[in-house]
Amino acid sequence: MSISCDGRNYIRVRFSGTYDYDWSFFNLIDIDYKCYRYITKQGRYSQITISKQKDAIKFMNFIYSGSKFGLSRKYDKWINYEKKIK
Repeated sequence: MSISCDGRNYIRVRFSGTYDYDWSFFNLIDIDYKCYRYITKQGRYSQITISKQKDAIKFMNFIYSGSKFGLSRKYDKWINYEKKIK
């Protein structure tokens, strides 16, 4: 997972996976995302990007409601962003 943010106006969340990965889980939480599939000399992979602020916030609140999910540095980055937008 990659989180990019710039102050209060911009946030983007990305996930990468295998080329044929089924990203349909994101449909269950009703967010707008884009799925990209890449073929390079090094191999094949897919990536989803959540770039609308309201959808990124909804997703991050979903995965971080309750217990921590994933790496603590990603969680810390999210908490810092969340403080800026409140």
